[in-house]
Amino acid sequence: MTDGETIVSVVSNNDIALINGVEKKMDVCATVLNGRILVPVRFISEAFNNVVIWDGENSTVIIH
Repeated sequence: MTDGETIVSVVSNNDIALINGVEKKMDVCATVLNGRILVPVRFISEAFNNVVIWDGENSTVIIH
C-alpha cells in the first residue's frame, strides 16, 4: 500500500510489516479471508500518519 510517500508491505500469516523498508511488528498477523488480505486498522492507519480513535460507546473506529 502506498500514499505516494509511505510504502507499507505486508505478507499473510506474518506479523512483520515493512514501512519504507523498515521492519515493524504488528499486533496480529495479516490474514487472507475470502481472497482479501486483512490487516490491523490501527497499524495501517498510523503507518500513514492518521490518528485512530476508538469510540467504545458506539463500537466505532474513527480515523482522521
